[in-house]
Amino acid sequence: MSDRFCPNCGAQAGHQDADCPDCEFPLKLTVVAAGDDIRLSSGQKKAWTRLSQFLQRSGVRVETHRGSDWNSRQAWLLLPGLGAFLFLISILFGGEIARAIWGRPQVPLQVVDLNRPATVADETGAAGDGAVSDVDTSLLEQALRTTDEQRQLSEDLDFDPSEYVDRPAVSESAVLVSAGQAFLSVRVKDRIRRGTLLTDRHFLIESETLIGAYRNEIQNVRESGSLTQRTVFIVPEVGVPGGDRSRSEIVDESARLGVTLMSAPLNASVPFEIEYDIDLSVGDEVWVSYLEGRQVKVGKHRIIDAWENSRDIRFWRVDGEYGPENTGAPVFNREGKLAGMFFNKDGDPSVLSLLRLRENAPVLFKEVK
Repeated sequence: MSDRFCPNCGAQAGHQDADCPDCEFPLKLTVVAAGDDIRLSSGQKKAWTRLSQFLQRSGVRVETHRGSDWNSRQAWLLLPGLGAFLFLISILFGGEIARAIWGRPQVPLQVVDLNRPATVADETGAAGDGAVSDVDTSLLEQALRTTDEQRQLSEDLDFDPSEYVDRPAVSESAVLVSAGQAFLSVRVKDRIRRGTLLTDRHFLIESETLIGAYRNEIQNVRESGSLTQRTVFIVPEVGVPGGDRSRSEIVDESARLGVTLMSAPLNASVPFEIEYDIDLSVGDEVWVSYLEGRQVKVGKHRIIDAWENSRDIRFWRVDGEYGPENTGAPVFNREGKLAGMFFNKDGDPSVLSLLRLRENAPVLFKEVK
Protein backbone atom coordinates (compact mmCIF):
# COMPACT_ATOMS: atom_id res chain seq x y z
CA MET A 1 0.00 0.00 0.00
CA SER A 2 1.01 3.65 -0.53
CA ASP A 3 2.69 5.67 2.20
CA ARG A 4 0.82 8.12 4.36
CA PHE A 5 1.61 11.64 5.53
CA CYS A 6 1.46 12.84 9.13
CA PRO A 7 -1.46 15.30 9.54
CA ASN A 8 0.54 17.17 12.19
CA CYS A 9 3.92 17.86 10.55
CA GLY A 10 3.47 16.49 7.02
CA ALA A 11 6.29 13.93 7.27
CA GLN A 12 6.00 10.75 5.21
CA ALA A 13 5.09 7.61 7.17
CA GLY A 14 4.72 3.96 6.24
CA HIS A 15 1.33 2.31 6.09
CA GLN A 16 2.06 0.22 9.18
CA ASP A 17 3.57 3.04 11.28
CA ALA A 18 1.67 3.67 14.52
CA ASP A 19 3.46 7.01 15.10
CA CYS A 20 4.99 9.67 12.89
CA PRO A 21 8.73 8.97 12.48
CA ASP A 22 9.52 12.69 12.85
CA CYS A 23 7.22 14.23 15.50
CA GLU A 24 5.88 10.96 17.02
CA PHE A 25 2.30 12.10 16.43
CA PRO A 26 -0.01 9.07 16.82
CA LEU A 27 -1.17 7.71 13.47
CA LYS A 28 -3.21 4.90 15.03
CA LEU A 29 -5.77 4.82 17.83
CA THR A 30 -7.17 1.57 19.26
CA VAL A 31 -10.57 1.61 20.96
CA VAL A 32 -12.36 -1.18 22.80
CA ALA A 33 -15.94 -1.94 21.74
CA ALA A 34 -17.98 -3.40 24.61
CA GLY A 35 -21.59 -3.80 23.55
CA ASP A 36 -22.98 -0.33 22.92
CA ASP A 37 -20.00 1.39 24.55
CA ILE A 38 -16.67 2.46 23.11
CA ARG A 39 -13.77 3.14 25.45
CA LEU A 40 -10.03 3.69 25.39
CA SER A 41 -7.53 1.39 27.04
CA SER A 42 -5.06 2.92 29.49
CA GLY A 43 -2.26 2.44 26.98
CA GLN A 44 -4.03 4.70 24.47
CA LYS A 45 -4.45 7.66 26.84
CA LYS A 46 -1.30 9.44 25.68
CA ALA A 47 -2.20 8.98 22.01
CA TRP A 48 -5.72 10.26 22.62
CA THR A 49 -4.40 13.34 24.45
CA ARG A 50 -2.39 14.44 21.40
CA LEU A 51 -5.16 13.52 18.97
CA SER A 52 -7.76 15.44 20.96
CA GLN A 53 -5.51 18.51 21.02
CA PHE A 54 -5.09 18.26 17.25
CA LEU A 55 -8.84 17.87 16.74
CA GLN A 56 -9.50 20.90 18.91
CA ARG A 57 -7.09 23.02 16.87
CA SER A 58 -8.82 21.76 13.71
CA GLY A 59 -12.23 22.98 14.80
CA VAL A 60 -13.65 19.82 16.39
CA ARG A 61 -15.00 20.19 19.92
CA VAL A 62 -13.95 17.24 22.09
CA GLU A 63 -15.75 16.51 25.36
CA THR A 64 -15.23 13.93 28.09
CA HIS A 65 -18.43 12.49 29.60
CA ARG A 66 -18.08 10.69 32.88
CA GLY A 67 -20.11 7.57 33.49
CA SER A 68 -20.70 5.30 36.47
CA ASP A 69 -19.83 1.67 36.93
CA TRP A 70 -23.16 1.14 38.75
CA ASN A 71 -26.23 0.23 36.74
CA SER A 72 -29.76 0.88 38.01
CA ARG A 73 -30.73 -2.67 37.02
CA GLN A 74 -28.31 -3.95 39.63
CA ALA A 75 -30.04 -2.21 42.58
CA TRP A 76 -32.19 -5.23 43.42
CA LEU A 77 -28.99 -7.21 44.11
CA LEU A 78 -28.81 -5.41 47.45
CA LEU A 79 -31.64 -7.64 48.74
CA PRO A 80 -30.19 -10.34 51.02
CA GLY A 81 -29.85 -13.72 49.30
CA LEU A 82 -31.34 -12.73 45.95
CA GLY A 83 -28.05 -11.46 44.59
CA ALA A 84 -26.19 -14.72 45.24
CA PHE A 85 -29.11 -16.83 43.94
CA LEU A 86 -29.38 -14.98 40.64
CA PHE A 87 -25.62 -14.82 40.29
CA LEU A 88 -25.59 -18.63 40.29
CA ILE A 89 -28.38 -18.67 37.68
CA SER A 90 -26.34 -16.36 35.44
CA ILE A 91 -23.38 -18.76 35.68
CA LEU A 92 -25.51 -21.81 34.90
CA PHE A 93 -27.51 -20.39 32.02
CA GLY A 94 -24.96 -18.33 30.12
CA GLY A 95 -23.74 -14.84 29.36
CA GLU A 96 -26.99 -13.37 28.01
CA ILE A 97 -28.73 -13.76 31.36
CA ALA A 98 -25.59 -12.42 33.09
CA ARG A 99 -25.64 -9.30 30.93
CA ALA A 100 -29.39 -8.88 31.49
CA ILE A 101 -28.80 -8.98 35.27
CA TRP A 102 -25.57 -7.04 35.58
CA GLY A 103 -25.92 -4.72 32.59
CA ARG A 104 -22.99 -3.12 30.86
CA PRO A 105 -20.91 -0.69 32.93
CA GLN A 106 -21.12 3.01 32.16
CA VAL A 107 -17.67 4.21 31.09
CA PRO A 108 -16.29 7.67 30.23
CA LEU A 109 -16.86 8.24 26.52
CA GLN A 110 -14.75 10.47 24.32
CA VAL A 111 -17.42 12.36 22.36
CA VAL A 112 -16.60 13.99 19.04
CA ASP A 113 -19.02 16.77 18.12
CA LEU A 114 -18.78 17.75 14.45
CA ASN A 115 -20.93 20.84 15.01
CA ARG A 116 -24.05 18.94 13.99
CA PRO A 117 -27.16 18.15 16.05
CA ALA A 118 -26.88 14.48 16.90
CA THR A 119 -29.16 12.41 19.13
CA VAL A 120 -30.05 8.77 19.33
CA ALA A 121 -33.28 7.18 20.48
CA ASP A 122 -33.35 5.32 23.76
CA GLU A 123 -35.27 2.12 24.41
CA THR A 124 -38.58 4.01 24.59
CA GLY A 125 -37.98 5.78 21.28
CA ALA A 126 -37.22 9.19 22.82
CA ALA A 127 -33.99 11.00 22.15
CA GLY A 128 -31.56 10.68 25.04
CA ASP A 129 -29.96 13.77 26.57
CA GLY A 130 -26.31 14.14 25.59
CA ALA A 131 -26.35 11.05 23.38
CA VAL A 132 -24.35 11.16 20.22
CA SER A 133 -25.10 9.26 17.04
CA ASP A 134 -22.64 7.28 14.95
CA VAL A 135 -20.08 9.58 13.34
CA ASP A 136 -19.50 9.44 9.61
CA THR A 137 -15.73 9.00 9.19
CA SER A 138 -15.75 11.06 6.00
CA LEU A 139 -16.90 14.06 8.06
CA LEU A 140 -14.04 13.52 10.49
CA GLU A 141 -11.53 13.45 7.62
CA GLN A 142 -12.93 16.74 6.36
CA ALA A 143 -12.57 18.24 9.84
CA LEU A 144 -8.90 17.26 9.93
CA ARG A 145 -8.32 19.21 6.71
CA THR A 146 -9.61 22.56 7.95
CA THR A 147 -7.70 25.68 6.99
CA ASP A 148 -5.56 27.80 9.29
CA GLU A 149 -8.23 30.52 9.27
CA GLN A 150 -10.89 28.06 10.42
CA ARG A 151 -8.61 26.72 13.13
CA GLN A 152 -7.91 30.20 14.48
CA LEU A 153 -11.59 31.10 14.55
CA SER A 154 -12.71 27.93 16.34
CA GLU A 155 -9.79 27.37 18.72
CA ASP A 156 -10.69 27.48 22.41
CA LEU A 157 -7.85 28.79 24.57
CA ASP A 158 -9.30 27.19 27.70
CA PHE A 159 -9.28 23.65 26.31
CA ASP A 160 -7.23 21.12 28.26
CA PRO A 161 -7.93 17.44 27.49
CA SER A 162 -6.06 16.38 30.63
CA GLU A 163 -7.92 18.67 33.04
CA TYR A 164 -9.55 15.69 34.74
CA VAL A 165 -6.14 14.33 35.77
CA ASP A 166 -5.08 15.17 39.31
CA ARG A 167 -1.74 16.95 38.93
CA PRO A 168 -0.35 17.95 42.34
CA ALA A 169 1.56 21.23 42.53
CA VAL A 170 5.15 21.28 43.77
CA SER A 171 6.79 23.70 46.18
CA GLU A 172 8.94 26.68 45.22
CA SER A 173 12.02 25.02 46.72
CA ALA A 174 11.56 21.96 44.49
CA VAL A 175 11.18 24.11 41.38
CA LEU A 176 14.21 26.15 42.39
CA VAL A 177 16.39 23.02 42.39
CA SER A 178 15.28 22.15 38.85
CA ALA A 179 15.71 25.75 37.68
CA GLY A 180 19.30 25.78 38.95
CA GLN A 181 20.00 22.77 36.73
CA ALA A 182 18.11 23.92 33.61
CA PHE A 183 19.14 27.61 33.63
CA LEU A 184 22.17 28.33 31.43
CA SER A 185 24.23 31.49 31.02
CA VAL A 186 25.32 32.11 27.41
CA ARG A 187 27.99 34.67 26.52
CA VAL A 188 27.24 36.17 23.10
CA LYS A 189 29.23 39.15 21.81
CA ASP A 190 30.33 40.27 25.30
CA ARG A 191 26.74 40.05 26.55
CA ILE A 192 25.18 37.44 28.80
CA ARG A 193 22.04 35.73 27.50
CA ARG A 194 19.83 32.88 28.79
CA GLY A 195 19.49 29.29 27.62
CA THR A 196 17.32 26.31 28.55
CA LEU A 197 18.95 22.90 29.06
CA LEU A 198 17.18 19.94 27.38
CA THR A 199 19.77 17.14 27.43
CA ASP A 200 23.26 16.64 28.88
CA ARG A 201 24.66 18.63 25.93
CA HIS A 202 21.74 20.33 24.12
CA PHE A 203 20.10 23.63 24.99
CA LEU A 204 17.68 26.11 23.43
CA ILE A 205 18.33 29.79 22.83
CA GLU A 206 16.45 32.57 21.03
CA SER A 207 17.62 32.72 17.40
CA GLU A 208 17.90 36.53 17.29
CA THR A 209 20.45 36.33 20.09
CA LEU A 210 22.89 34.61 17.73
CA ILE A 211 22.90 37.30 15.03
CA GLY A 212 26.56 38.14 14.50
CA ALA A 213 27.62 35.80 17.28
CA TYR A 214 30.02 33.79 15.09
CA ARG A 215 32.73 36.06 13.77
CA ASN A 216 36.47 36.53 13.27
CA GLU A 217 38.11 39.06 15.56
CA ILE A 218 41.67 40.31 15.87
CA GLN A 219 42.87 39.94 19.45
CA ASN A 220 46.12 40.28 21.36
CA VAL A 221 47.33 36.79 22.25
CA ARG A 222 50.22 36.21 24.66
CA GLU A 223 52.85 33.93 23.19
CA SER A 224 56.30 33.29 24.71
CA GLY A 225 55.92 36.16 27.13
CA SER A 226 54.90 38.75 24.53
CA LEU A 227 51.63 39.89 22.98
CA THR A 228 50.93 39.01 19.37
CA GLN A 229 47.95 39.99 17.27
CA ARG A 230 46.06 37.03 15.83
CA THR A 231 42.70 36.42 14.22
CA VAL A 232 40.45 34.49 16.62
CA PHE A 233 37.15 32.86 15.72
CA ILE A 234 34.57 33.93 18.33
CA VAL A 235 31.68 31.59 19.22
CA PRO A 236 29.03 31.67 22.00
CA GLU A 237 30.15 30.15 25.28
CA VAL A 238 27.70 28.47 27.66
CA GLY A 239 27.71 27.27 31.27
CA VAL A 240 25.83 27.48 34.55
CA PRO A 241 25.75 30.97 36.12
CA GLY A 242 29.04 31.69 37.87
CA GLY A 243 30.66 28.51 36.50
CA ASP A 244 33.03 27.65 33.68
CA ARG A 245 31.81 28.07 30.11
CA SER A 246 32.29 25.85 27.06
CA ARG A 247 32.32 26.74 23.38
CA SER A 248 29.04 25.87 21.68
CA GLU A 249 27.90 25.16 18.15
CA ILE A 250 24.61 25.33 16.25
CA VAL A 251 22.73 22.05 15.73
CA ASP A 252 19.67 23.38 13.91
CA GLU A 253 17.26 26.31 13.87
CA SER A 254 13.48 26.64 13.70
CA ALA A 255 12.51 29.88 11.97
CA ARG A 256 8.84 29.31 12.85
CA LEU A 257 9.54 29.11 16.57
CA GLY A 258 12.37 31.62 16.61
CA VAL A 259 14.65 29.25 18.55
CA THR A 260 17.96 27.54 17.85
CA LEU A 261 19.13 24.22 19.25
CA MET A 262 22.75 24.41 20.41
CA SER A 263 25.27 21.82 21.51
CA ALA A 264 28.20 22.06 23.94
CA PRO A 265 30.25 19.59 26.04
CA LEU A 266 28.30 20.41 29.19
CA ASN A 267 28.21 16.91 30.67
CA ALA A 268 25.19 18.16 32.60
CA SER A 269 22.65 16.01 34.41
CA VAL A 270 18.96 16.36 33.59
CA PRO A 271 17.15 14.97 36.67
CA PHE A 272 14.04 17.11 36.10
CA GLU A 273 11.10 16.01 33.95
CA ILE A 274 10.36 17.68 30.62
CA GLU A 275 6.77 18.11 29.39
CA TYR A 276 6.57 17.66 25.61
CA ASP A 277 3.05 16.17 25.43
CA ILE A 278 0.62 18.56 27.17
CA ASP A 279 0.29 22.23 26.32
CA LEU A 280 -0.12 25.08 28.75
CA SER A 281 -3.45 26.93 28.89
CA VAL A 282 -5.00 30.18 30.11
CA GLY A 283 -5.20 30.22 33.90
CA ASP A 284 -2.27 27.84 34.45
CA GLU A 285 0.31 28.70 37.08
CA VAL A 286 3.93 28.65 35.89
CA TRP A 287 7.34 29.28 37.43
CA VAL A 288 9.61 31.63 35.46
CA SER A 289 13.31 31.38 36.27
CA TYR A 290 15.53 34.46 36.27
CA LEU A 291 18.97 35.57 37.37
CA GLU A 292 19.56 37.80 40.40
CA GLY A 293 23.26 38.52 40.63
CA ARG A 294 24.71 35.06 40.13
CA GLN A 295 21.82 33.28 41.80
CA VAL A 296 18.99 31.59 39.88
CA LYS A 297 15.56 32.52 41.25
CA VAL A 298 12.01 31.57 40.28
CA GLY A 299 8.82 33.63 40.22
CA LYS A 300 5.29 32.21 40.31
CA HIS A 301 2.95 33.65 37.71
CA ARG A 302 -0.29 32.91 35.88
CA ILE A 303 -1.01 32.65 32.15
CA ILE A 304 -3.49 35.40 31.33
CA ASP A 305 -3.75 35.30 27.54
CA ALA A 306 -2.27 33.98 24.32
CA TRP A 307 -1.04 35.44 21.06
CA GLU A 308 0.40 34.11 17.81
CA ASN A 309 3.43 35.27 15.88
CA SER A 310 3.52 35.89 12.14
CA ARG A 311 4.06 32.15 11.57
CA ASP A 312 0.96 31.06 13.54
CA ILE A 313 2.95 29.86 16.56
CA ARG A 314 1.17 30.38 19.86
CA PHE A 315 2.85 32.08 22.81
CA TRP A 316 1.33 32.22 26.30
CA ARG A 317 1.33 35.66 27.93
CA VAL A 318 2.11 35.75 31.68
CA ASP A 319 1.42 38.38 34.33
CA GLY A 320 5.08 38.73 35.35
CA GLU A 321 7.47 41.57 34.56
CA TYR A 322 10.81 40.44 33.13
CA GLY A 323 13.00 42.31 30.68
CA PRO A 324 14.23 41.15 27.26
CA GLU A 325 17.48 40.00 28.88
CA ASN A 326 15.55 37.10 30.46
CA THR A 327 14.54 35.70 27.05
CA GLY A 328 15.65 32.08 26.81
CA ALA A 329 15.18 31.25 30.51
CA PRO A 330 13.44 27.95 31.41
CA VAL A 331 9.80 27.93 32.55
CA PHE A 332 8.24 25.19 34.70
CA ASN A 333 4.59 24.19 35.13
CA ARG A 334 2.83 23.72 38.46
CA GLU A 335 3.98 20.09 38.56
CA GLY A 336 7.61 21.16 38.44
CA LYS A 337 8.18 19.90 34.89
CA LEU A 338 10.16 21.94 32.39
CA ALA A 339 7.35 23.12 30.11
CA GLY A 340 8.65 26.05 28.07
CA MET A 341 11.08 28.87 27.42
CA PHE A 342 10.57 32.52 28.35
CA PHE A 343 10.32 35.23 25.68
CA ASN A 344 9.96 38.98 25.90
CA LYS A 345 8.97 40.55 22.60
CA ASP A 346 8.37 44.31 22.66
CA GLY A 347 7.77 44.29 26.41
CA ASP A 348 5.34 41.35 26.20
CA PRO A 349 6.43 38.63 28.71
CA SER A 350 5.42 35.26 27.25
CA VAL A 351 6.19 31.55 27.27
CA LEU A 352 6.81 29.25 24.31
CA SER A 353 5.54 25.78 25.24
CA LEU A 354 7.83 22.82 24.55
CA LEU A 355 4.85 21.12 22.89
CA ARG A 356 5.46 23.56 20.04
CA LEU A 357 8.98 22.15 19.69
CA ARG A 358 7.57 18.65 19.29
CA GLU A 359 4.75 19.56 16.90
CA ASN A 360 6.29 22.38 14.86
CA ALA A 361 10.00 21.57 14.84
CA PRO A 362 10.24 17.75 14.53
CA VAL A 363 13.85 17.88 13.31
CA LEU A 364 14.95 19.67 16.48
CA PHE A 365 12.78 17.40 18.61
CA LYS A 366 14.48 14.26 17.23
CA GLU A 367 17.83 15.63 18.37
CA VAL A 368 16.75 15.91 22.01
CA LYS A 369 14.73 12.68 22.30
